[in-house]
Amino acid sequence: MKKMVLSALLLTVLSSAFAIDKNMISVVSDSNAVFKIYYSKPVETRVKIAIYNEEGERVFQEVIRNREGFVRPYNMKELPNGVYTFEISDNNEVKRFDFNYGNIEPVEDETSQIYVNITRLDQGRFLLAMDNAGHEKISIRIFGKSNELIYSESEMVEKQFAQLYNLKSISSESVTFKVFRGNDVIKEVDF
Repeated sequence: MKKMVLSALLLTVLSSAFAIDKNMISVVSDSNAVFKIYYSKPVETRVKIAIYNEEGERVFQEVIRNREGFVRPYNMKELPNGVYTFEISDNNEVKRFDFNYGNIEPVEDETSQIYVNITRLDQGRFLLAMDNAGHEKISIRIFGKSNELIYSESEMVEKQFAQLYNLKSISSESVTFKVFRGNDVIKEVDF
């Protein structure tokens, strides 16, 4: 029951992100092997999706006819460990998302591994997604250009968590996201 409620909450958060942004393209890890492309442009167009390995060789490609947006899962478990790139292109833009796949040792306990992805959606809006093997308390802090704290929160992450951050009203030209497990920084990204 708890898993169903959390899944519904995650779906609600992601649905809210789509309701706010009509022109979003994002890649989010659903598990260690499944990645989902969220494409929410409400324009009829052909979207080309390609996956490249670290040598730049294309390992997969497809074209999807978009009408109102889509969510497309990609199961990577048949690919060898390494660095990969999703390339998503339509008539207006090309976006690339890099990720490490399979380079993590198997999980020994429920708190030993957490995957964090932070993506800039557009000027001032960011999507943070987390995936872990169990549940634990994670702190999220956002800092401005002069390292001043703009935002801070703690979340109990059980399997998956996603949050859309709208920082358009912040006057800082650059921001830094820091995700903590206890006092340890597990992810730091500058934009």
